[in-house]
Amino acid sequence: MRMAGPTLKLLFLKTRQLDRLRAFYQALGSKLAEEKHGSGPPHYAGQVGDAVLEILRLPDEGGVADTA
Repeated sequence: MRMAGPTLKLLFLKTRQLDRLRAFYQALGSKLAEEKHGSGPPHYAGQVGDAVLEILRLPDEGGVADTA
C-alpha cells in the first residue's frame, strides 16, 4: 500500500504588487474575492486546485515580509 505524500492546503502570499499578482492568478482561472476577517487586513482569497490561495498587500515602506 502506497502512502499519500504531503498536500498543499493553503498558499498565503504577501506582496507589494497586489494587483499584478491577483491578475496573474485570475488569468490562470482562479476566482479571487476580497475578504476581511475581524480586525485583520483586507486581502484576496480563492482556490488554486484543492488549495486555498490568500494574497495580502505588504506596506510600501521598507521591511521584510516575515520576521519570524
